[in-house]
Amino acid sequence: MRLPPTQSAGFTLIEMSVVVVLLGILMTIGMSAFQDNKGGRLRTATYASAQLFESAREVALSEMAPTRIFISNEHGSDHRRLRYMTVAVGESAEAEGVIVWKRRGEPVLLPEGIYFDITKSRLGEPNHGPREMLVDLETSPTDGAGEWYYYEFSEAGIARNAGARFIVAAGRIANNAHQLQLKEEEHRDGFVIHRAGRVSFIRDPKQIL
Repeated sequence: MRLPPTQSAGFTLIEMSVVVVLLGILMTIGMSAFQDNKGGRLRTATYASAQLFESAREVALSEMAPTRIFISNEHGSDHRRLRYMTVAVGESAEAEGVIVWKRRGEPVLLPEGIYFDITKSRLGEPNHGPREMLVDLETSPTDGAGEWYYYEFSEAGIARNAGARFIVAAGRIANNAHQLQLKEEEHRDGFVIHRAGRVSFIRDPKQIL
């Protein structure tokens, strides 16, 4: 008795070619969406930061007191380091010559995977770039003095970091690493701070490198 021939369960060459093409299209779409998402997060971080600078200048003018934008550099707080920013006003303490910094308004937390890039922010104008200090801003009940970078406005609303840049970057901070690690150099965005407090956005990433 002869058995009827069985059909092969394998794919034909045409079918395999179609699958490969479809996979290629899906990967392209996925990578494009990933890049667009990263670019969107960078733009969100840049505009939110620019608004914080504007708020700091308005606080300086309204309270007629030096005002700073502080950016966290707390090594023990990975979720806030180089992402958490807040405005604080300088108030004279009882001790002569001592200034205590008191927070004002709502802080800003940069989107996941977006960080303040201190290296590129200091590039070009190192003497006018962000400074750093140890200060207790009481950002949580358990906080003590922490490490912060800062930009400053005078009581007249004049930027004391005039000409400096504020740069954010897409990347990550590896465990026990002190520097931001990037995969692509062009994944940066930011703005330049002018003396009167106005900022101008950097449109071409090549201006940052």
